[in-house]
Amino acid sequence: MRDWENAALYYSQALELWQSWQGEITQLWHGETIREWQAKTAFALGQAYKNLGKSSEAITALDQAANLYQEGNDFGSAAYCLVEIGDLLFTQREWLKALEYFNQALPLWQDNHQASKADNYAVLAWIIHEGSR
Repeated sequence: MRDWENAALYYSQALELWQSWQGEITQLWHGETIREWQAKTAFALGQAYKNLGKSSEAITALDQAANLYQEGNDFGSAAYCLVEIGDLLFTQREWLKALEYFNQALPLWQDNHQASKADNYAVLAWIIHEGSR
């Protein structure tokens, strides 16, 4: 069994450290940037909160990750974060908000993410179908 409480705590602390280093250090090992590690950590924090059932906190962390990924031109990862937010909202039956996030993700998918793009279209169709009943 995973200890999501401690994971969330440690990811949160790590994210604070990454943010405090912004501007001081720009490149890490293997050419990775602080922004990339901030994004990865924010995403992991969002996943931990999601597994704890803390949807609001998960959405905040995933939204932060999406923004950081977009700033770093990693549009595929940004889209994935937006889809994760859409999924959370979808499970909460917040159809229109979920639809907004799925729609935001669509233009960010690159050609090599066609399966994910197709999945987004399928979910969008289902939401529209459900909303029309």
